Amino acid sequence: KTRDGLRRLPLRSIVYGELVRRCVRYNLSDGSAVEGMSLRGSFQDAVEPLLAHRRFVLCAASFFVNLAFVEGIDPGGLRLTGGRVVPLSRPLRAGVTERWLDYCLEGDA
Repeated sequence: KTRDGLRRLPLRSIVYGELVRRCVRYNLSDGSAVEGMSLRGSFQDAVEPLLAHRRFVLCAASFFVNLAFVEGIDPGGLRLTGGRVVPLSRPLRAGVTERWLDYCLEGDA
């Protein structure tokens, strides 16, 4: 959503997303951020279509990440290109780690 309406976001440009005031904020590779429309349901339901793509994974209750931008997994979370760290919840840690390693080994198909 932009000030004037909707806009299409290429999947490869989305670095990570987060829940901000009942909206999904998409943080993009060019450093900008775009806020989606106000959510009617849960964050997980709203981002489910993205999570169907192998490059995206839910990493915390209100964060998802594009695995193409993950440089490492630290005790504090996922370290992204550019130095940003996004949260990685303890219950999701093993699954996210496995998905990231698989993604790295297979490349961006």
